[in-house]
Amino acid sequence: MGQVTVEVGGHQYELACKDGEEDKLRASAAVADEKAQEAMKAVGRTGETRTLLFATILLADELKEARARLADAGAAPTIDEGTLRAVESLAERAETLAAKLEKAHASA
Repeated sequence: MGQVTVEVGGHQYELACKDGEEDKLRASAAVADEKAQEAMKAVGRTGETRTLLFATILLADELKEARARLADAGAAPTIDEGTLRAVESLAERAETLAAKLEKAHASA
């Protein structure tokens, strides 16, 4: 199992991934960091959870717009299995991180 350290929104995270998918995870994290930086510029530093939530919303909005453009062009959106697994993995990691942050915030 591969291990990757990424930085998103000014915070470092140690993530596990399948062997050989380290570069793909780093590239996805770089996109997430861009959106986190964009979120911080828009709303300021409001805490890690809110920054990551806003970044996720920005990414979801871009995905929604891309799907709409594909639908308007008459193209059916296709996602290869590797991309689908990567997105699902990132979503699971985001949910796990959010749960940990909420638990830490509740006990603080």
